[in-house]
Amino acid sequence: MKKVLIAFLLCSNAALAQTIAYPKNYFISPMDVPLDLSGNFGELRPNHFHTGIDITTHNVEGVAVKAVADGYVSRIRIGPWGYGRVLYVTHPNGFTTVYGHLSRFNSTLSAYSKTNQYAEKNFEIDFTLLSTQFPVKQGEIIAYSGNTGSSGGPHLHFEIRDAKTEEALNPLLFGFPVKDNVAPVAVTLVIIPGDNSATINGVNALKKIALKQSGSSYVFANAAESITVFGKVGFAIEAYDKETNPTGKNGVYGIRLTCDGQTIYSHHLDRMPFDKSRFINCFINYEENEKHNRFYQQSFLLPNNQLPVYDTTVNNGYCFFPTDMLHR
Repeated sequence: MKKVLIAFLLCSNAALAQTIAYPKNYFISPMDVPLDLSGNFGELRPNHFHTGIDITTHNVEGVAVKAVADGYVSRIRIGPWGYGRVLYVTHPNGFTTVYGHLSRFNSTLSAYSKTNQYAEKNFEIDFTLLSTQFPVKQGEIIAYSGNTGSSGGPHLHFEIRDAKTEEALNPLLFGFPVKDNVAPVAVTLVIIPGDNSATINGVNALKKIALKQSGSSYVFANAAESITVFGKVGFAIEAYDKETNPTGKNGVYGIRLTCDGQTIYSHHLDRMPFDKSRFINCFINYEENEKHNRFYQQSFLLPNNQLPVYDTTVNNGYCFFPTDMLHR
């Protein structure tokens, strides 16, 4: 049997966000409140990745929401589900910002929306607008925060999208002042047979191992736990990240798996096409999620996985242990 020592690198949103070449200091904060996040980009949700950041207003509605840069209101949408009352602002630098779960728009946009609701004889409206209709300046109040649509409490859902491709981009790559000096937390390690001949501790079955923190690292919660493997094996991990001002268990920005010093797998969450978001069900272990509502992030690729988030996938992220030796 082949013994294995496990080493994952979990990346917080703050740790890597400053390495990507996205424009910094172009956008201002959308609200004059601390940017405490109750949800971050790429966070794991049922059947989709979260495509923005959720800025908590600490159970208060009606906080003024500002245009983060010059541009124009390019879309107005009102509905009972999803983002509820939402505005889209397109900017001249090629990005569109999205402001969701709003309680109301400013007086000009409210009047326009109400007129169209009466004209359509429908509460639900979805209008695309011309660049000349509602231009806005950076810092101009365009709406007020709320709890409309599929929202679990007062907050602002804020997105940045590529205006050409409509892909959602990680707002934390743009230099927003989110305080984050807290490392990610590892909860559970999962080892998964890659085929019918692979074994973990002598059996062809998934193995879960609870983890606990030891200094700056994590070890098996059961110190007597021993792992032996044979053949093609995949790894998964349950982990989350928090910011300095904790408001919830948010997602990790990236994961890297090494085997004997070689990077076998790595991903980071910079952008997400909406038509690929449902592939989250092969990014996580779907069976465990359905049975136990646990999000085990797999560091290997299943067939037809079309997510564009992977940096390195040697052997599709699987490790092979054919010889009798200790592996790190």
